[in-house]
Amino acid sequence: MINNKYYILLLVITVLLVVSVITGTSYSLWVVTEEQTGSNVIETGCFEISITENSNLSLTNTYPISDASGLRKTPYSVTVKNTCTINSQLDIWLNPMATSSMSVDAIKVAYGEKGNIGSPVLLNTLNDIKSTVAPSDSTYSHVYELISTTLAPEATKTYEVYMWMDINATNDAMGKTFNSKIIVNNRATN
Repeated sequence: MINNKYYILLLVITVLLVVSVITGTSYSLWVVTEEQTGSNVIETGCFEISITENSNLSLTNTYPISDASGLRKTPYSVTVKNTCTINSQLDIWLNPMATSSMSVDAIKVAYGEKGNIGSPVLLNTLNDIKSTVAPSDSTYSHVYELISTTLAPEATKTYEVYMWMDINATNDAMGKTFNSKIIVNNRATN
């Protein structure tokens, strides 16, 4: 008798549970709770920059010179203009090539916005970001970050990079070559 009451109670609970699930499911399928009344709009700004290089950076048949003499050399110069409506992130990198036989600790650089060049520093003291930007690229021995800045819409900036052999370079640096590239990297930002 107790067994029958238990089975009847279990049957009633099961039937009520099935009826509740079916009712809830059918209600949710047939009732519209929200309708979109407007259209989807996506707006973008334009992103375009112009880059003008004014000179090449060349160290041919060089020898150790003072910082003052190095700053009198013709710099590599690049002018970047953001011609659109979105901010851009501008990075300028100096990339010594793996084919160089001269060590980076013999090279001195000075760089910055035209008219505001920073103090000369040894190249090997700069932030080497190769593992971040080109970890598997064996073309470059290093990737040194020279400039990282934001360029506002319609802004134009000119940057200069001076490079020379440090006056304290040893005789080991003589008769060797230093090959490098300067890369201007620019991307849209918020």
